[in-house]
Amino acid sequence: MSEQTTRSGRLLGLSRGKGLSAFVRSELKNRHGTPTSLRYILLDAADERLAEGYVMITRIERTVVEVPMDILEGHTVWGAMLALGDVVVLRWRSELRDPSGQLLARKTYACEYRGPF
Repeated sequence: MSEQTTRSGRLLGLSRGKGLSAFVRSELKNRHGTPTSLRYILLDAADERLAEGYVMITRIERTVVEVPMDILEGHTVWGAMLALGDVVVLRWRSELRDPSGQLLARKTYACEYRGPF
C-alpha cells in the first residue's frame, strides 16, 4: 500500500457559520499528529479571491474558518448588492495539504449570503 493511500485526509463537508464564517469537517487517517494545513479560499461568482488563509489541524476536526465582514461590505459589487438585501452566492474552496505541500483533498462549496448583515 502506498504512503499516499495509508496517510490521507478527507473533507467531509462544510456548513455556513455566522457572518462570513464556515465550519469545515475533515478527517485525517493514519497521520498520528502529523501537521496538516486546512487552506480556505473565499471566491466570488467571477472566481475572484476575496480572502484566503489556513489553519493547522492534527486530527478529525470541525474547524471554524472566518474572514472579516468588511471584505464584502467594501466590495464595489457584492457590498452594494448586500446593502440592498440581494442574495450573493460565494464559494468556499477548502484544501488539506501535508507539510511538504502535497494536496490530500480539495472541495468547493457554495453558500448564499443575504444582506444587510
